[in-house]
Amino acid sequence: MEELKHIEQGGYLPVLAITAQPSWKIAAFEAGARDFINKPFDVLEVQKRIYNMLEVRLLYKELSDFSKQQQQALALHDPLTGLPNRRLLEDRIETTLQRVARHHTRAAVMYLDLDGFKVINDTYGHGCGDTLLKMVATRLLASSRKEDTVARIGGDEFVVVLADVAGLGHAQEPASKLVSVVAEPYCIDALTLTVSTSIGIAIYPDDADTADTLISVADDGLYQAKRSGKNRFCCAPAALRQHAS
Repeated sequence: MEELKHIEQGGYLPVLAITAQPSWKIAAFEAGARDFINKPFDVLEVQKRIYNMLEVRLLYKELSDFSKQQQQALALHDPLTGLPNRRLLEDRIETTLQRVARHHTRAAVMYLDLDGFKVINDTYGHGCGDTLLKMVATRLLASSRKEDTVARIGGDEFVVVLADVAGLGHAQEPASKLVSVVAEPYCIDALTLTVSTSIGIAIYPDDADTADTLISVADDGLYQAKRSGKNRFCCAPAALRQHAS
């Protein structure tokens, strides 16, 4: 029994002890047996007990696999909003770039930041701030296509990835829509709150050709939108885009 423990450490190893010594029952369980049966035994009973143990083993394995999937999902998603985190976002961008390169089209990366979020968080508390972030995430998802990626990469920062756009002009309309959608009032615990968003846009392959540089160029565009008065979208200055390319 001690040697059997090394076969499947951490798993459910079904062991049925069959003996003519009833006094060994407790010792067998302590040694790791899952079930015990005395001799003489009925064959049908043994088969049923084996069946039951294998069924438990199957359930144990399914639970273990589900737990691993849950852990993997937590590692790739933002725990507050359920959106992809930066790690998964970069993978999604790379996949999008490969696809649009095959189709000879373009992709857009939009970097969003909420204007005035810190004031709301400091004034009404983190609970209210978290609720607001979840509501923003819901609006971003509802305003995006199924094939787009909406991610939260920290704090009040989000990224939206659009595939198969013709160019900057085709990315401006979705960006304008997101600016309008985010600016609509939020009702939280009898409060009516408003925030706006600033957005920076980068286009593949015009501005950059990797996930990191696209995010960086879009971040430069976001900074430009902030400097220009917020509640708007901008692309990075041409000099920065050319440098990134």
